[in-house]
Amino acid sequence: MNTATGPTHDANGAVDARETILALEQQRQQALLDGDIERLSNLVTDDLVHVHASGRVEDKAAYLAGVRMRFRFLSVQRPGLQVRVFGDTAIATGPLDQVLTIVATGLRHEMTAFATQVWVRQGADWRQASFQATNVPAAT
Repeated sequence: MNTATGPTHDANGAVDARETILALEQQRQQALLDGDIERLSNLVTDDLVHVHASGRVEDKAAYLAGVRMRFRFLSVQRPGLQVRVFGDTAIATGPLDQVLTIVATGLRHEMTAFATQVWVRQGADWRQASFQATNVPAAT
């Protein structure tokens, strides 16, 4: 089964795109935790634009290389993720809480951000086309 497929259906058999996006986001999070580059690659478009909270902008190849070589994800959570669907496009917005280790330094980094994702339907599959995170300042 293609990991970008996996739609859920309502009582009438219609695909519930919102639930599908939520399930695919869970798969994306698990792929980060597992370091599963193949699964992650299948969940994003070939023309992916990934903007890190630091402002670093990456295409698909650079993003996947970073997941493979620069970071080890220890926790990835999207509490309260909201999904709005507009035909073959879905926008997911909400908090992003993650803990990772930077491979080069061994430093542990805890991050609280707000992230927006754009998912597009390509044929029968939904894939993430864009991701942008913005750091949320610590409460003082």
